[in-house]
Order: sequence, then structure tokens, then C-alpha cells
Amino acid sequence: MTKPRSSNRSALGLCGALLLLNGCTAGPVAQNPATALTPLSRAARPDHGQSWMKPGTANIKELLYISDLATGDVFVYDYPSGEPVGKLTGFDQPGAQCVDRKGDVYVATASGLLGYKRGSTHRITTIPGVAKGCVVHLNSYSVLLSSTSGPDHDCTYYKHQKHISCWQDPNACYTMWPIGADFEGVQVAEGEPSGGGAVSVCSEFAVLSFKQAIFSPGSVMWDGKYLALTNQQVGGAAQTEIYQVSRSGKKLTLRGETFLADPCASGSTKVAQPFIVGTKNTLRNKKQGTVVVGGNAFCPETFDYWKYPAGGNPIMKLSSAPQEPSGDSVSIAP
Repeated sequence: MTKPRSSNRSALGLCGALLLLNGCTAGPVAQNPATALTPLSRAARPDHGQSWMKPGTANIKELLYISDLATGDVFVYDYPSGEPVGKLTGFDQPGAQCVDRKGDVYVATASGLLGYKRGSTHRITTIPGVAKGCVVHLNSYSVLLSSTSGPDHDCTYYKHQKHISCWQDPNACYTMWPIGADFEGVQVAEGEPSGGGAVSVCSEFAVLSFKQAIFSPGSVMWDGKYLALTNQQVGGAAQTEIYQVSRSGKKLTLRGETFLADPCASGSTKVAQPFIVGTKNTLRNKKQGTVVVGGNAFCPETFDYWKYPAGGNPIMKLSSAPQEPSGDSVSIAP
């Protein structure tokens, strides 16, 4: 197996505080969050068709949602069979996704975080801003937002618009990748300093100590047992690796590693948002997932399933994958 060789909490000011409610921005639109997840992005070909969902889709036990940067759609499949059962259209650069306890699905886009009722075309949430990632808690939405005028910031929007709180790290994690949270609800993201440099792992409270080097940051999520950190490109290996870590205060401890390979690119992978499928929707999982899914940027029109935490080559490929997967999730019926 090939091995790879601090935080300040600050206020955002009036514009940052009002961002979620009023769509306030302090400068030009930030970098496309979806293309950040898919570096080999091609020119988009927007789909101007209607959203649709096969009758009875809401009753399917597990649904796979995949964002497609090429068409601006989110495709919906029966999981794990891969049978197409629906499509949501009209997104502005759809990217990372997250799921709440009920299985409703949220898509980070360049025009905000958009939430949809499970198995339906009905939109239930719109939070404006340039969204790069999300975590949905029992009574709140945490959205990673981007702006060219300053560092990325994570804002927690409490339901019924009663309160908003935001955090950012202008030093170690100036630019952050899709956030996740551990079972206690502590938000964690991988990030880079302004102008580039060593990747850090940051929480809403501090820069976390982690001895393993991350060469190419990616998403973070709870796998049912550990926090799963993505390293899109392990140094010299041209493969995506997932680190399983436990958190104690400000310290992360490595508990396991998963390498993802793919024969379509001579074993190489670049998976920005691997989604680990458990028995319940994140963050309810208390048992480690057994499958991880995601799109490999080296292989357009490919979407893979791997064993987890074993990794290796895919155990299955989606037969009708979107052109350019840029985010994904699996929604489990409550």
C-alpha cells in the first residue's frame, strides 16, 4: 500500500450575518464550487427539460442522487440496482450533497443550498449564497459558503429563521471543501490557506491536529463509526484515499485507511465526494457503512461502488451514469 509522506474563530460582519437570509454578497461570485469538485470539468450543456419522478419513488427504500455538472441536473436512481427513477433539473452548477434524518436531499449549488423532499420534485428549502457543502442537523442547516472577498465560511441556519451563527478560519482553512460532522455534531472541513499551501483539518472551534498528510483535499463525512476524511490524490499514488479518524478535543487519530482504485484509468482515481452508505441517514448512523460510492474524475460518465472500508477496485459500476458526476448521496427511507 502506498503511503503519503492553527484556527481563529471570527465574526463575519453584517453582510456575512445576513447572507443566508437576504443573499447578500460582498464581492464577485466565488470560484465554481462544483468545478472545484470536478477539476476535469468540460463545458456545461444545460438541460432545459422538466423535473420528473417515477410514481412510487418515495416508497423505494434507498435512493441514489447524483449531481451532474455537465447538464445541471440531479439524477435519481434506485439503489443499489441503478434503475433510473427520476431527475431534478434547472440547477446552477450542482455539486456536493447531504441528507437529513428523514432522507430529504440537499444540493449545494452556485445559487444556494436547495433541499428536496425525498423521492419528489418538491423543493422544501432554499438558502441563498454560493454553496460548497452542507450538513443537516435535527433543527438546523449548516452550509459552507464561498466568497472571493474573504475566506469560506460555514453558517448554521436555524429553522424558522430565529438565529444564524457563522464560523471561518482566515488562516489555515481560508478555502474549505465540503463539510461533514461527527456523531456529536461537531463540524469538520479540510482546507487550504490563502494562496495555497499545506492542507489542514479545521473545526468550528480550532485547527485539528492530524499527523497524516493530505495532498489534495476533499469532503468529510461520518461513516457510522469514524469521521472519514478524503485525500483525493495520495502523494505519488494517483489514487483517492479515505482516512478513518476519531476525534478527541483538538486531536484526530488515524484508525484506518481505504484506497479507491478503478481499472478504467489504469487504477487511478480522483473522487472528490465519496459517499459512505450506512443503514441509516447521516448523522444517525451508529454502525460503519459497508459501501462507498462516487464519481471518478479520471473517467467521465462513470460512477462506481466500492466495498468499504476494504476499498480496491469497484464492485459495481452504474450502467447509466451522468456525464460528469460532481456530488452524490444515498437517501434511506426513515
